[in-house]
Amino acid sequence: MEESKKIRENFELQVKNLYRGDIKFYQIERLITISEISEKESTNCEICKANVEKIKEISENVKDYMSGHPKRRREYENKFDSIVHHLKKEHQYYSKEYFTTIYSFWGLLLGLISGFLISHFILSAWMLESIAIASVFFILILRQIGKIKDKKNSEGNKIA
Repeated sequence: MEESKKIRENFELQVKNLYRGDIKFYQIERLITISEISEKESTNCEICKANVEKIKEISENVKDYMSGHPKRRREYENKFDSIVHHLKKEHQYYSKEYFTTIYSFWGLLLGLISGFLISHFILSAWMLESIAIASVFFILILRQIGKIKDKKNSEGNKIA
């Protein structure tokens, strides 16, 4: 946890001159949390060790990444995405409400398809109503399933 303390201090020093909107948009607080998670996982994972070094480098040059050339911003985004992707795939760390969002999307898609099929084969005069009712029904059900999975993640401290 010593590295993550240094990283947090570097971010606090560098962030003072940045806009508050940039800090939120580029998810600096989340990056600090990810650095703590990567440091915890680095005992068993070589990629996480390298990710801690990446985050350390970002924390030392965050002002250049945010207020510099668009290529530097893209470089920051690519590093951030690669770190998050690794944590998601290898260590099953997900963002807050990840499953709720994914399952809501699938509920909407399933509702649109089933509503269209119902209206096409059964209730042709009530097309919009059947699509709307089916969409709402499936969104509500699958959203609850997603919330249950997110709750299990938060109980297992698997939120990055």
